Amino acid sequence: MHFAAIASVPCFELWLLLHFNEVLAPLHRTDVYLRLRPYLPGYSKGQPGHYANTKPHLAVAHKRAEHLATLADAHDGIAPYTDVHRLVHLLTTLKT
Repeated sequence: MHFAAIASVPCFELWLLLHFNEVLAPLHRTDVYLRLRPYLPGYSKGQPGHYANTKPHLAVAHKRAEHLATLADAHDGIAPYTDVHRLVHLLTTLKT
């Protein structure tokens, strides 16, 4: 069995924000939450419904995450980066 870490800098919520906005400059996690709030009012971790609320924008978020990966990697420090798109792709293409 193979396990891989799924990095997201500065936080997981960057992945959610990429569904609605392109992010190219470093952001503090607090700023990510503030920018996410208009799109997911009342957002909090572990709350249900995030996938349903972001699914219509999945393709654009995936494209934006791939673009970020061409600019930086998870070890560049403060540059925005996420691997969540890879995990989501894997999960959405699994055969049952």
